[in-house]
Amino acid sequence: EHSGGREGWTDTSLRLRCRARDESFIFTFIDFDGSPQQAAARFPKSPCVASTKKDDTEVSEDDGCPVLLSMHGMDVTAQRQADAYRSKESLWVLAPHGRSTHSFFWQGPGHWNAEGALRALVIYSSMSNKTF
Repeated sequence: EHSGGREGWTDTSLRLRCRARDESFIFTFIDFDGSPQQAAARFPKSPCVASTKKDDTEVSEDDGCPVLLSMHGMDVTAQRQADAYRSKESLWVLAPHGRSTHSFFWQGPGHWNAEGALRALVIYSSMSNKTF
Protein backbone atom coordinates (compact mmCIF):
# COMPACT_ATOMS: atom_id res chain seq x y z
CA GLU A 1 0.00 0.00 0.00
CA HIS A 2 1.37 3.39 -0.96
CA SER A 3 1.92 5.64 2.04
CA GLY A 4 2.00 8.87 0.03
CA GLY A 5 5.44 9.80 1.33
CA ARG A 6 4.48 9.17 4.95
CA GLU A 7 6.79 6.34 5.93
CA GLY A 8 5.45 4.27 8.78
CA TRP A 9 1.91 5.57 8.28
CA THR A 10 -1.00 3.49 7.11
CA ASP A 11 -4.48 4.53 6.17
CA THR A 12 -7.22 3.30 8.47
CA SER A 13 -10.96 3.44 8.11
CA LEU A 14 -13.23 3.85 11.10
CA ARG A 15 -16.92 3.21 11.18
CA LEU A 16 -18.70 5.38 13.72
CA ARG A 17 -22.11 4.55 15.08
CA CYS A 18 -24.27 7.67 15.20
CA ARG A 19 -26.97 7.64 17.84
CA ALA A 20 -30.13 9.70 18.19
CA ARG A 21 -30.65 11.52 21.48
CA ASP A 22 -33.38 9.07 22.51
CA GLU A 23 -31.08 6.04 22.03
CA SER A 24 -28.52 4.73 24.47
CA PHE A 25 -24.88 5.70 24.08
CA ILE A 26 -21.57 4.30 25.31
CA PHE A 27 -18.95 6.38 27.08
CA THR A 28 -15.50 5.64 28.43
CA PHE A 29 -14.16 6.79 31.77
CA ILE A 30 -11.06 6.23 33.89
CA ASP A 31 -11.88 3.88 36.74
CA PHE A 32 -10.60 3.72 40.33
CA ASP A 33 -7.45 1.81 39.32
CA GLY A 34 -6.61 4.06 36.35
CA SER A 35 -7.94 1.67 33.71
CA PRO A 36 -10.33 2.78 30.97
CA GLN A 37 -13.82 1.33 31.41
CA GLN A 38 -17.14 1.60 29.59
CA ALA A 39 -20.68 2.35 30.63
CA ALA A 40 -23.85 3.04 28.68
CA ALA A 41 -26.53 5.60 29.40
CA ARG A 42 -29.75 7.12 28.13
CA PHE A 43 -30.57 10.82 28.20
CA PRO A 44 -33.72 11.86 30.08
CA LYS A 45 -36.72 12.58 27.86
CA SER A 46 -37.30 15.95 29.52
CA PRO A 47 -34.80 18.64 30.47
CA CYS A 48 -33.48 18.61 34.03
CA VAL A 49 -33.43 21.75 36.09
CA ALA A 50 -29.97 22.84 37.23
CA SER A 51 -29.61 24.12 40.75
CA THR A 52 -29.14 27.85 41.21
CA LYS A 53 -28.82 27.69 45.01
CA LYS A 54 -25.76 29.24 46.63
CA ASP A 55 -25.82 26.78 49.53
CA ASP A 56 -25.04 23.28 48.27
CA THR A 57 -25.52 21.51 51.59
CA GLU A 58 -29.16 20.70 50.89
CA VAL A 59 -30.52 18.48 48.14
CA SER A 60 -33.68 19.55 46.37
CA GLU A 61 -35.63 18.79 43.22
CA ASP A 62 -33.76 21.65 41.54
CA ASP A 63 -30.49 19.69 41.56
CA GLY A 64 -31.08 18.06 38.17
CA CYS A 65 -32.29 14.61 37.20
CA PRO A 66 -31.96 11.49 39.31
CA VAL A 67 -30.16 8.46 37.90
CA LEU A 68 -31.53 4.95 37.56
CA LEU A 69 -28.44 2.77 38.11
CA SER A 70 -29.06 -0.54 36.36
CA MET A 71 -26.87 -3.54 37.13
CA HIS A 72 -26.78 -6.51 34.81
CA GLY A 73 -26.11 -10.20 35.01
CA MET A 74 -23.51 -12.41 33.42
CA ASP A 75 -22.53 -11.84 29.77
CA VAL A 76 -24.66 -8.72 29.33
CA THR A 77 -22.89 -5.68 27.92
CA ALA A 78 -23.50 -2.19 29.25
CA GLN A 79 -25.02 -1.24 25.87
CA ARG A 80 -27.50 -4.13 25.94
CA GLN A 81 -28.44 -3.34 29.54
CA ALA A 82 -29.13 0.31 28.71
CA ASP A 83 -31.07 -0.74 25.61
CA ALA A 84 -33.40 -2.74 27.85
CA TYR A 85 -34.88 0.59 29.00
CA ARG A 86 -36.79 3.28 27.19
CA SER A 87 -35.80 6.87 27.89
CA LYS A 88 -37.52 8.10 31.05
CA GLU A 89 -39.01 11.50 31.91
CA SER A 90 -36.45 13.57 33.81
CA LEU A 91 -34.39 10.48 34.68
CA TRP A 92 -31.00 9.29 33.45
CA VAL A 93 -30.51 5.56 32.88
CA LEU A 94 -26.95 4.41 33.63
CA ALA A 95 -25.62 0.89 32.97
CA PRO A 96 -21.98 0.42 34.00
CA HIS A 97 -20.09 -2.51 32.49
CA GLY A 98 -18.85 -3.88 35.80
CA ARG A 99 -15.28 -4.76 34.69
CA SER A 100 -15.89 -8.45 33.86
CA THR A 101 -18.45 -10.85 32.47
CA HIS A 102 -19.53 -11.55 36.06
CA SER A 103 -19.27 -7.88 37.08
CA PHE A 104 -17.56 -9.02 40.28
CA PHE A 105 -21.16 -9.56 41.43
CA TRP A 106 -21.24 -5.77 41.96
CA GLN A 107 -19.07 -6.10 45.05
CA GLY A 108 -15.63 -4.54 45.52
CA PRO A 109 -14.30 -3.61 42.04
CA GLY A 110 -17.76 -3.94 40.46
CA HIS A 111 -19.24 -1.56 43.04
CA TRP A 112 -16.37 0.92 42.60
CA ASN A 113 -16.85 0.68 38.83
CA ALA A 114 -20.52 1.67 39.21
CA GLU A 115 -19.49 4.64 41.37
CA GLY A 116 -16.90 5.68 38.76
CA ALA A 117 -19.48 5.44 35.98
CA LEU A 118 -21.85 7.64 37.99
CA ARG A 119 -19.14 10.27 38.59
CA ALA A 120 -18.27 10.21 34.87
CA LEU A 121 -21.94 10.58 33.89
CA VAL A 122 -22.19 13.70 36.05
CA ILE A 123 -19.24 15.21 34.16
CA TYR A 124 -20.43 14.11 30.70
CA SER A 125 -23.99 15.26 31.32
CA SER A 126 -22.83 18.74 32.28
CA MET A 127 -20.82 18.93 29.04
CA SER A 128 -23.45 17.44 26.73
CA ASN A 129 -26.18 20.04 27.05
CA LYS A 130 -26.91 22.64 29.66
CA THR A 131 -30.53 21.50 29.93
CA PHE A 132 -29.77 17.79 30.44
